[in-house]
Formats: sequence, structure tokens, C-alpha cells
Amino acid sequence: MHSFRTLNPNRIHRAFAAAGVDLRPGERFLNSLENRVVLGEDLEGRRWVGKFYRPGRWSPGQVAEEHRFLRQLAREGLPVAAPLRVDRALAGSVGRIAGLLFGIFPAVPGRIPDEINWELAEAAGQVLARIHRVGEREDFRRRPRLEPETWTLKPLRDLRREGAVEPDLLDRYLACAEELAARAAPLLARTESIRIHGDFHRANLLWGSCPYVVDFDDTLQGPPVHDLWMMAPGDDEEARGLRQAILEGYREVRDFDLESLRLVGLLQALRTARHAAWVAARRDDPAVRRYYPDASSREFWEEELIQLQRLAAALRDGAHDRPIR
Repeated sequence: MHSFRTLNPNRIHRAFAAAGVDLRPGERFLNSLENRVVLGEDLEGRRWVGKFYRPGRWSPGQVAEEHRFLRQLAREGLPVAAPLRVDRALAGSVGRIAGLLFGIFPAVPGRIPDEINWELAEAAGQVLARIHRVGEREDFRRRPRLEPETWTLKPLRDLRREGAVEPDLLDRYLACAEELAARAAPLLARTESIRIHGDFHRANLLWGSCPYVVDFDDTLQGPPVHDLWMMAPGDDEEARGLRQAILEGYREVRDFDLESLRLVGLLQALRTARHAAWVAARRDDPAVRRYYPDASSREFWEEELIQLQRLAAALRDGAHDRPIR
């Protein structure tokens, strides 16, 4: 089984060289819990990013679809970083070195905003709508679909088979997640499903002269509302107001199904469960363990269970069932 341990400086430089980028010494790793992301400069001082994908997470065809989507967005003038061509690469841009799939991208300018205010929310809505206009033109064939069974329940059941979490706790957690999935499935079945970013939150927007959208690693086939709520999660007055601002910007560019806002609470709860499963599945990864040292402990899962039960209780009370008009 390949791992990130094979990723040494020599192989990093060879990967960049396959895309025609001659790196200076001194490249550095950027913060990323899922993949390994390397920032470097070429001999002319231009900055480039190498993304080395976690072994076994995506197939070559799935990475190729991510790259194809990015190239389509870039051709439409969207503020994204399209992958460079790589010698002898799948789909022209998906390389492989030491068993690791990789892509090479130009670094984009900007910084992560400290918070999303109303002005930024409206701009985020506009760029999101432009992404979705491209996303609706065709479907993914290999990337995942946002379906409760595969997106949330399967990762939890995988943990149960592994014995990674104490069975009594995981069974209660899974029962709560199954209740949420049963409620979400029929709503999702009658909601528009297109290619979406999949992880459209504040840290994946770099703000400068325009909002650059980064990290399409979780791109999938799903409802447009999933991208919208992640920029302004929660159900308090501020979050709902920010979602309204995002919607105002979005609807200047593309129509939006307002009834799909009824999914916000369910999607938030299902993603909470998915994230807990993701953390536990990565519990032996040093990068993940640094942030979640107790990922397989009883205390961690007790807290996660309380959080998920609270979200489920709020949904039973109808707290998230008020669409914005």
C-alpha cells in the first residue's frame, strides 16, 4: 500500500518538472489534512502548487473529472486554478509518482477572510452561481453523488466493521444518522443535482482583487444548496441573514430553488456525521492526530453523539424548515 512516506524532495521536484516547472530549493508543505499540498517557486519567481492525493481515496478517473471541471471553469473565466499538463499523464494533467496521483497548479493570490460579511457574502453568491452554471452542463460519471447512504452511512458502517469505535456508542450514533438519512433521502431525490464544489466554506475562498475559489478535492454531484449553506452554517439570525445575502448575489446570475433551503439543517447534520467518521478513519495519520488526538476515544464519540442528537432534535422541532423568501 502506497503512503505519503514515499514523498521525498526529489520526487516532489520530479513531479513539478513533469509539468515543466523547475522548482527552486525551499518548497514547503501547506496545511492540508487530507492530501499533501506543496508550495514552491520556479527559477523566475513564479509560485506553483503541487497537490499529491491521499492514496486510495480517489481513482485516477475521479481525479481526472475534478481536473476536467476545473479546466471548464477556467475557460469560462472563473477565478480558479486549472491544472497544468503533465507528461504521460491521465487526461493530460493527472500524474503519478511513487504510487501517488498528483496535479500541478498555479498558485492564486489572496487571503482567507477573517469572517464573511454581507458584501463578501453577495460576491461569494455570484461566483458560486457562475460555478453552478458550468456545473449543470454535464454530470459527473465517476465522482461521488451526495446521497445519504453512500455519503454518510457507509463511512460509519465501515468504522463499525473495523471496530474502530466502541460498539454501543457507534450503534447509537449510527441510529441517529440513519434517522436523518431517511428524512433527507426523499427530499434529495426531488432536488436538482449538478456538479458542485462540495466544500464551499470560508477557508476555500482567497480574497484579493476577486474571490478565488480553491480546493475542489470534494467536488461531487449534489444539490446546489449544499454549496450555499457551508459558507454560512447554522440557524441563528446572522447565519440566515448571510445566506440571504449569498442568495441575492446568486440569483443575479442563476435561478435557485428556494424550497431546497429546507435541506440546510439535514445537510449540516449529515455532514457532521460524515466528518466524525472521516476523523476516526484518519486517526492514525500524524497530520490528523495533531488536531484530533482523541479521535477514537469514548469521550470524542460521546461529544459527537450529543452534537448530532441536538441537530436531530432541532430538525424534529422544525427549526431548520423555514425557507427564505
